[in-house]
Amino acid sequence: MKKRGYNNSGHKLVDKTKRIIPRGLPCKSITFGLQRIFLQKVCCDCRANKMYPQVYEELKNVAKREFPEFKYNCISLNHNLKCLPHKDSVNNVRQSHSIIFTFGEFNNGELIVEGAKINIKNNPLIFNGQKLEHSTADFTGNRYSAVYYYKYYPKTYKGYKEII
Repeated sequence: MKKRGYNNSGHKLVDKTKRIIPRGLPCKSITFGLQRIFLQKVCCDCRANKMYPQVYEELKNVAKREFPEFKYNCISLNHNLKCLPHKDSVNNVRQSHSIIFTFGEFNNGELIVEGAKINIKNNPLIFNGQKLEHSTADFTGNRYSAVYYYKYYPKTYKGYKEII
């Protein structure tokens, strides 16, 4: 018999949407780079890499131009996403920093880090999202954000790549 709050494999279900505040506008998020196949020791390219190759290439070009020394294997591209205060949990323990910036036609929408508002519109910020609580300030308009980070996968996983 399936226990309430658990899936068929006995793993506890997690509602990841609890960190997101509905704004009335639909929000979208897509991840490029590397991903792990669920419950397997196999890494592969995210589907978005092939679905939107021009977007993926442009995101990588931005990284090469703006922060060429930063190592990452995942990029999250978000549209109208407003997050509640949280700390990241998926970044590599050895490199827990991420880089984030926003772009688009919007007002406000600063990144709030430990209570301080930081304007990241067209202005990349590197910070430790595992140690520092962060969220999104209210905004109006169409706000896009790009987050570059390093997700940990053991090097023994089939398909493992060091960086994108």
